[in-house]
Formats: sequence, C-alpha cells, structure tokens
Amino acid sequence: VSEDFGKTYALAGTAIPSQDQFLFRSPKDGWYWFAVQSQEVDGKMSPPNINLAPPSLKICVDSTPPQVTLRGILKDGVANVDWDIRDENLDLATMRLEFRGADGKEWVPLSAQQLAQGQHNWNPSGSSSIEVHLTIRDKAGNFGESKIAIQPNGMRSGSIALDGTGAKGNVSMVKSRRSC
Repeated sequence: VSEDFGKTYALAGTAIPSQDQFLFRSPKDGWYWFAVQSQEVDGKMSPPNINLAPPSLKICVDSTPPQVTLRGILKDGVANVDWDIRDENLDLATMRLEFRGADGKEWVPLSAQQLAQGQHNWNPSGSSSIEVHLTIRDKAGNFGESKIAIQPNGMRSGSIALDGTGAKGNVSMVKSRRSC
C-alpha cells in the first residue's frame, strides 16, 4: 500500500495463491494506492521493484460528512440564501436546494447553481416565513445537510447530518476505516 500516491509502497498484507483477498484496515482517512507483487517459487519478485509498479486499486477513505452552512434573509418579498459547503470530495451533482412556506408540507426545488459556495434568490410568492433546506453528498456517499427557518427581515443558521456509500472504476470512495 502507498499513502503518498504511489511514490513508495509498504507491505500491507500477504495471501497465498488460492486466496483472492486480504484484510486492510486504514489507520486514518486519506488515499491508499495498492499494487500487487508476487513471489515466484524460486524466490524472485515480480515486479522486481514494487515502487515502480502501477497501482491496481486506489481507495479514498472518507468518513467525514460534508459540513454545510446555510444562511438566509427574506426582505421585501425576496428570499436570498447563501451557503458554504466544506468537504475534500464533494459530489456537487447531488446538491439540492429547496424551500417551503412555514405552514407548507411539500418542499419546492430551487434551480440553484451546484457550487460549494454560492447564493440564490427568488420570490417565495407571498410566504410570510419560509424554511430552506440544502442537502449534498460527497463521493463516498457521506450526507450533509442544513435547514433554516427565515422570518421576514431576519436571518437564521442551520444544522448538519450524515450517512451513505459510493465507488467508481478502480477508484473506491469509502467512509469506513474498518475494511476496504
């Protein structure tokens, strides 16, 4: 395994030819690149120098949910919210911004730009107060959200939650350090 993007490798585990896996527990969040080196019957290693081998698997352990800060104001019939989302592996395509009147049951999606830091304004059509909800996942599937209630001419701040999983190609994003 390499913790420095393939510059150097350290022995992470061994397996006999009949085994197709070995257990790896990451000590912390971060990137882990894996390469396989075989020892032949005569003792020769293939490839001879593991530090020159290309990785056969790359895993990013990410157990931290996105941190979402949402702020807003409702003034003169116009709602304006801004947000700040912090995460090293954001999946911006999963960002959803929605609102409802304080007495409403259904969330109404807003067509806001999917940005880590952004703002959006709209006319919530006569609502005296509104709730705004922003959700997002990172590439490991960790879930972050913030919900605020906005009174006319007032500001409020939100909260955070978490959950999820995800993977793509020979690169895997995982949220658990227990097993990869």
